[in-house]
Amino acid sequence: MSVRRLFLGVFPLLAGASLFLGACEGSKPGDILTVEGVGAVAGQLLFDANGNGGADQADRPLEGWTFKLDQPAGGTVVSGVTDADGIVLFEEVPIGRLVPAISESQLGDTLNPIPSTFPTFTLASGDELGVVSVLTLPSYSVADARDLSPEIPVFVEGVALNSFPDVNERNLHLRNAGSFIRVLSVDSGTVAVGDTVRVRGRTARFQGVPVLDGKVVYRLGPTSPTPVAVTLTTAEAADARGGALDAALVAVFEAEILE
Repeated sequence: MSVRRLFLGVFPLLAGASLFLGACEGSKPGDILTVEGVGAVAGQLLFDANGNGGADQADRPLEGWTFKLDQPAGGTVVSGVTDADGIVLFEEVPIGRLVPAISESQLGDTLNPIPSTFPTFTLASGDELGVVSVLTLPSYSVADARDLSPEIPVFVEGVALNSFPDVNERNLHLRNAGSFIRVLSVDSGTVAVGDTVRVRGRTARFQGVPVLDGKVVYRLGPTSPTPVAVTLTTAEAADARGGALDAALVAVFEAEILE
C-alpha cells in the first residue's frame, strides 16, 4: 500500500493511541530509538479557511511549504516540501517520538499553528501513519480589530446588522459587545440580519475609519432577535460619535429637517 493511499484515510493517526514498542520502554522524551527500524509518515498542511480551528473540507492545501518531523526535545529528523495537495511523504523515518513542525520564518506575523493539529506521536517499526496539520489566522474581537494597523489578515466574529448579499450591496455591518465595524466588498457568503457570523478579511481604513476588507463571511448561528438600534442625537449622528459608531444600527429622534 502506498503512503499516499494510506494518508487518504486508510490508516489515519489516532490521537492518544499507544503505539510504543517494547523497546521504547525506558526511553526519554525526544529520543530517537537506537533499535533498528523505520516507519512511514504522510503529512498534510492546510490553511484554516473558515477559522473553526480544525481540519475540514473548507480548508485549503498549502503548497511549497517545508514540513518537518522533529524530535520533541528539538532537532529535525526529516523534512520535505508539500505538493499541490499540501502533502509530503516520508517513507523511511527513524522510529521514535516525533512532532510535526513548521519553521517560524515561514509563519511570519500572519499565520499561527493550531496546536492540536501538531501532536507529538510515537512511530514504531513498520508503522504507517498520517497526520494533518493546520495553520490559521489570528482571531480578534470587533473592538480589537478596529485598533489594528491596516493590511493584517484576521478572523472577526459578530452579529450581522444587515442581510448579505443584498441586490446592490456587498458590504456587511457587524456588532460585537458594543463595538461595530464595516466589512467592505465581501467576496462570498450569505447571512440574514441577526445571524452570528465569522468574517475572514484584512484590516483597512476607509475615509479615516477602521474597516475590514472582506473575503468570506461564514454563518455560525441562526438569526437572533432584531438588533436594537443605538439612540443618537443629530450631533452624534453627524460624525457617528467620532467614528466609533460607523456601521452601527442607529436611531435619531426629533431631528429638524432643514432641507
